Amino acid sequence: MKKINFYLVAIVIFVMFSCQRGTTQDEISTTASEKSNWLNADLDNKFASSQKEVKSYLFSSQDFSKLTSTPDLHHLRFVLGYENGIIKIDAAGVNSAGKEISRINSKVLFASSNQDKLTDLNEVTIDLTRKRTAVLNKHLLSPKTAFTGIEAWQEKLDKVEELNEITSYDGLRIRSYAMETEVITSILNKAGIEKVGLFLGLNKEGKMTTIFVGLDKDNNIKKTSATSKIVDGVYDFSEPSPPCTDDDH
Repeated sequence: MKKINFYLVAIVIFVMFSCQRGTTQDEISTTASEKSNWLNADLDNKFASSQKEVKSYLFSSQDFSKLTSTPDLHHLRFVLGYENGIIKIDAAGVNSAGKEISRINSKVLFASSNQDKLTDLNEVTIDLTRKRTAVLNKHLLSPKTAFTGIEAWQEKLDKVEELNEITSYDGLRIRSYAMETEVITSILNKAGIEKVGLFLGLNKEGKMTTIFVGLDKDNNIKKTSATSKIVDGVYDFSEPSPPCTDDDH
């Protein structure tokens, strides 16, 4: 009887271990599946209609602060996926060897939301009195240029036949975008910033790109004061992969 009980216990432990392994594998494969779905997504009218409803991708300042303080962090990678007919974007912390060491998710802000108050982007200017590092100056973007790029992306969603071209380089669909951590920490270090808004837009090459803006708790663009029309900074020029070599495998 003791021998039978021993075997029963062993079987139960084996089943539990197998289930735990299965759950872990499912979680890993889900992320891989979303990335694969994006690379193979049919950018048709159905996709365009769904994506037009996406205003931006929101990352909380608390999540970003934890991500940017991760030990051994070298830079950030914004990884593209595909879920429920729209592009999904996660932010990953990457070490100097190019390995992902941490990740946070974004929340989609839809255009129909009653918190859709982001039109100020076309009405503000950059604070030119502030001294910035070479890295920040490299990524600094005029709000009007940012607004034009975002509008151009929305307009391209009406031209489905061009979507494969603007989301790819040399026939290879963009997998991710790399950005120096300093850009995000610069946004976070300003008083009143509750979220970082990531917008999709078009760059000077007419390719899909990312645009970063500091937002307050109500998703308004954070200005230097309540009455001003000046913002600290809007940033772009993240490096897409491909053609850059920041792989996200």
